[in-house]
Amino acid sequence: MESTYLRKWFVVEFVNLDIEDKNEFKVFVEKWMPKYSPLHTIPDELHVPLMFQEIRNITSDFIDFDVLVEHRKVFLKIQSDLRHILTDFTNTAALNATKSERYKINNLVSDDSIQKLNERLEKIRFTLKSQYVDGTFLQVITPDISDFETSLYYNFIQYTTAHPSLLVCAGCKKYISKPSYYQFANARKGYATFHANDFCRQDYTREKDRIRKRKGENT
Repeated sequence: MESTYLRKWFVVEFVNLDIEDKNEFKVFVEKWMPKYSPLHTIPDELHVPLMFQEIRNITSDFIDFDVLVEHRKVFLKIQSDLRHILTDFTNTAALNATKSERYKINNLVSDDSIQKLNERLEKIRFTLKSQYVDGTFLQVITPDISDFETSLYYNFIQYTTAHPSLLVCAGCKKYISKPSYYQFANARKGYATFHANDFCRQDYTREKDRIRKRKGENT
């Protein structure tokens, strides 16, 4: 099983995505396109096929990659609702960290988001299926996900089980989709956290330098 500290999260990358940007959307879909026929026991392989299914629900056209890209704005509402939940999850995690009571309650989201999140989670179903693994057929309990939005919220559940919060890159201001143990450790110490590339850190440093320069000019 893949370590949660080595895994990229579709739900995080989808929220970061600029759907309006045609090229960015194309790169995103190509990146997550299954390399083979998806199995229901591998939810990460289901996201893009379910995106195609979402488009089939609104048009009778033959659905190919170009048609998916053309209708990409269909996903804006789903993204907006999900972004609200993820933002609330992030803010609630920060609030949990400030609590000092001996018997404190760590919430997942605020009261305002509970009903909306429950409505999404109620759509997640599980089923018993046979799966061929290393020469043996095994009966396994797997998520039975039938639509794209539900696949996103199932992925969100997986994320919350693996990580206590989302990390925001101090450079680009987007969520980090593959957070490491060291990034979480730095965040707990109050250090700035960045994507694992030089660009975000360099942008952050340049912006800090510009701010210091402006302050120096105004003194």
